[in-house]
Amino acid sequence: MSTLRIQRIEAKAFKAFKHLDFKLDGRNLLAYGANGSGKSSLYWTLYTFLQSAQKEPTDVAKYFDKDRPEHLLNLNVTDAERALAAITVTLQNEDASNCPAFTLSLSQHGTQANPDIRKGCLASDFVTYRILFNFYHFRNSQPIDLWPVFESEILPACRTASVADMLGLWSYLKDADPYGKVKQLSERGSAVTKRYDEFDELLKKFKTALAEVLATITIEAQKFYDRHFKHADVSPIQFGVVLRNPDTLFDRTERSFDPPKIGFEIRVGNDPLPRPHTLLNEAKLTQLALSVRFGATLAHLHESPLKLLVLDDLLISIDMENRMKVVEIILGDTFSDYQKVILTHDLGFFNEFRRRIGSQHIGWSFQHFKNPSAQTGSTLKEAKSEIQKAEDYLHGQSLDEAATCLRK
Repeated sequence: MSTLRIQRIEAKAFKAFKHLDFKLDGRNLLAYGANGSGKSSLYWTLYTFLQSAQKEPTDVAKYFDKDRPEHLLNLNVTDAERALAAITVTLQNEDASNCPAFTLSLSQHGTQANPDIRKGCLASDFVTYRILFNFYHFRNSQPIDLWPVFESEILPACRTASVADMLGLWSYLKDADPYGKVKQLSERGSAVTKRYDEFDELLKKFKTALAEVLATITIEAQKFYDRHFKHADVSPIQFGVVLRNPDTLFDRTERSFDPPKIGFEIRVGNDPLPRPHTLLNEAKLTQLALSVRFGATLAHLHESPLKLLVLDDLLISIDMENRMKVVEIILGDTFSDYQKVILTHDLGFFNEFRRRIGSQHIGWSFQHFKNPSAQTGSTLKEAKSEIQKAEDYLHGQSLDEAATCLRK
């Protein structure tokens, strides 16, 4: 299968960008910037691009329509600039000879049903700190329920032998209204029973598939954790994700329908932790959440010419030593066939990540986000190393500044 990579990203009047025109040329990207500088805007630009291939034109147009509450338009643009709002992503193949461009705007849906981008959507991974935080951000009195995280972040890429589109089936079930309204006055008795029975069968199919998905993710998450994190544990940790309410999703008698509840079960040694979010520190919880999140990716690998790994301030809750363990994972074999986009607000972490890249630097672009202004919006600028800065100063005959950079 031929490999596709992002060559160029252009965003007009979208999120923090007034006009971003950035050439990535198939490389990976490591970028830093202060909060509010545009990191999340780049994250959502790429996310919107990939997700759009699975959407209808009206569901894409709403992001560029100032009259829709869901719009993602820059708030500091003129009407003329807003009228040109668009995302354009150019892809390149392995020899950079073929570079198709795909545009999304109020009137354009250039990715619609494109098979390569649809596959890329399923195969790519987008992870932010907020996603991991939602694994354990519960009050002491609350049991952990991961269903909201699964529904929005994991279910879209899940499939089983019996259910090719888990999210699509779930969306149908929650909107089906099996017990509520009688569609016609003539619909009575057997017709209503038939509707209940059909719903029951689909719900049973979904629950069976969901249990299968959770079991597979649990296996991959445990393997991921054992490979990368367990060496520092005093007692062995076993964990998994399970469906807690398989028998109460739909109650004919009570005419009620409740969403699934997914528990995060953790054992330390032989002891179960009923409230792990109150007993484990945030660094350990982040390691476990990260294992589940990447375990979900590894459990549902999809063949695709385009695979992105986009991480936005993923590791802010763990110390530098553990951050660098995750950096080694990102740079290792697990994600070797992904084009990586790593975004951080921490300059120290940026510099250490860059140092760890080492001799692989030719395959990376190092950038920093300039804080957006009303005139230019958010922009990217090359983040030069101290050696590169020293060379610039030397060529400009600024010897003192060149020496300072060399000492750094």
